[in-house]
Amino acid sequence: VDIDDGHTALADYCSSSRDDVFSLRHAVFHLVKSGRHAEAFELLNDFAWVQSAISVGDDEAQRRATIGNLIRDCVELDIYFAPESDTPRFLSKAVHALSYDPNELASQV
Repeated sequence: VDIDDGHTALADYCSSSRDDVFSLRHAVFHLVKSGRHAEAFELLNDFAWVQSAISVGDDEAQRRATIGNLIRDCVELDIYFAPESDTPRFLSKAVHALSYDPNELASQV
């Protein structure tokens, strides 16, 4: 499979299955890689989606890894400082609190 076609197929899956664990972990990455930046920013600006995404994991360490991976994806995809969303930056500042209790998202925004 062509790598671009793979990103497109996975972005399509993530768009149609937003609450799936794979989608919560990898949607932003595959959307950006397939050229669908606007959709990626929609997710990053969707409070409910971000809350679900940072809640993936059974304990604090797993949630910290999930949040860290989302931040890393934003850095590697060169959207960390994009004006379309402040989410990557505030996640970076609140990793500890959010990995302990993802329900703290509202108070961290």
